[in-house]
Amino acid sequence: MRCRYAALALAIVFFASSNATEDSKRVTADIPAAVRSISAGVKHYRLLRAESTADANDEARGFSLKSIPGLSKLTSMFKTKITPGTLLNWANKEKSPDYVFRKLKLDKTGHQLFDNPDINVWAAYTNAVVKSNADDAMLTTLRARYSDDALAKMFEAGKKVTQSESVATKLQSRQMENWMAAKKTPDDVFKILLLDKAGVGVLDNSALAGWTTYMRFFNSKQANRKNRVTLINELLTLLSLDKAGDQLLASPRFQTWSKYINYYNKEYPSEATTVMEKLTYNLGEEEVIGILAAARKVPSTEKAAAKLQAEQSKIWLSADKDPEELFKLLQLDKTGDDLLDNPQFKYWGKYVEDFNLNPQLEDLVSIIDIVRKNFADDVLAHMIVTGMKAPSTKVWPSEWRTSSSRDG
Repeated sequence: MRCRYAALALAIVFFASSNATEDSKRVTADIPAAVRSISAGVKHYRLLRAESTADANDEARGFSLKSIPGLSKLTSMFKTKITPGTLLNWANKEKSPDYVFRKLKLDKTGHQLFDNPDINVWAAYTNAVVKSNADDAMLTTLRARYSDDALAKMFEAGKKVTQSESVATKLQSRQMENWMAAKKTPDDVFKILLLDKAGVGVLDNSALAGWTTYMRFFNSKQANRKNRVTLINELLTLLSLDKAGDQLLASPRFQTWSKYINYYNKEYPSEATTVMEKLTYNLGEEEVIGILAAARKVPSTEKAAAKLQAEQSKIWLSADKDPEELFKLLQLDKTGDDLLDNPQFKYWGKYVEDFNLNPQLEDLVSIIDIVRKNFADDVLAHMIVTGMKAPSTKVWPSEWRTSSSRDG
């Protein structure tokens, strides 16, 4: 019994001194690992009974709070007037973690809970007196006061505070384990955290970091890689960008998603990607080509579309995409007399020029040869005549006419 009482006192001292000076470090150095461990198990819990009720009785048994080195100095670390002795008295009376939470006035801290050093005192008390799953006991108290999205934000904030980082991290992990046990998908958690209501402000919502953490946690639990989801792909779907069609680039949510990719690349450089790679993966090459072509016709999205097309062209060049195959993929074989005036034709022509710069290429690709394969001679002749009259397309027909003369 004496050991259990001593363990209770030492656990309180250990957790309460998590941000203390050298005096407190000397105290915690001799604390057994068993005392420092966090218990885990079923959700329901009950309190351990402290076997002693007074210092006099403690001393008679050979144990006293006063005998713990540095304890008097640790008392000054408590923000409230609560002392380790008070905590032991509450434990003896089987006071719940919720009761101690209120006595420490942590219920008055609002969303700045983890800025208060007494969060460590409360964690110490709960871990010392709860027989099983102290983390769930703490979550029960917090969920009675805060919504899941509020807690997610608070845990992320707490992880950035040195004195409360450990507690915040443990509680966040437990929250995620509970979601996982309840079979919550990343989509579900996105909605639980109200990120689906954040709109274009989703990147500024501190709960997004919590969702990102859950996504990685979720993936780590998937034995089958096919069941895993990627953050960027999931966010594109959750923002409904996969249904935006030709209006994709005009959507403010697209700008949000693009910025998230930049954030993701900084956070996870080994998994760096690009907007074009992810668009192609999620929407398919043909749909992306159509979206960019439509965006090039709108002044407000023309510049963004041109930038993405340049990125797209680099991907094709790195893959040595056949210009003839690309001609059909861009549906240039269906344009008829308007071929030369089609922006996609100019885009394709630039690609062919860049493709021909490859020093390992044995034979240069001929634009006129590919066009001839897709259009009859009379149609081609009409294109040349029409093109000669238009300043924007005059260069191409001149070259073709010269080529045609040589061939003849």
